[in-house]
Amino acid sequence: MPKRDDRDSPVAAPDTELDAWFAAARAAPPVPTSDLMARIAGDAFGEQDRRAEQALVPSRPGLVARWVSGLRRAEVAGLVAATVAGLWLGIAPPDSVAGLVDTVWSGSAAGDTALVDPISAYDLALLEE
Repeated sequence: MPKRDDRDSPVAAPDTELDAWFAAARAAPPVPTSDLMARIAGDAFGEQDRRAEQALVPSRPGLVARWVSGLRRAEVAGLVAATVAGLWLGIAPPDSVAGLVDTVWSGSAAGDTALVDPISAYDLALLEE
């Protein structure tokens, strides 16, 4: 590294005093005490334990966990009750709806045309234009 010319320096004093301080600092590097090193190691071990505890507890549940927690809600209980009631009415219908069920599932001509809408509301709306 080339030496600096003191005439180019904005400060009139040469840097020899500063160089002497740097040389003295390089000659005797600071050595931490054993007490300081023990405190640093204790803090590091404490931080490792804290982070290990945080890793065990998920911060935000995933998609599956949210779905499973939704199964415990009252809305799902209503859906299950409606499904069971629908199966019950479909498998063993009461006498009041047995005629309708027979009409739907019999495949007769009257049953097929009775439930078919010949023209839908969408088609009617197109015909009005």
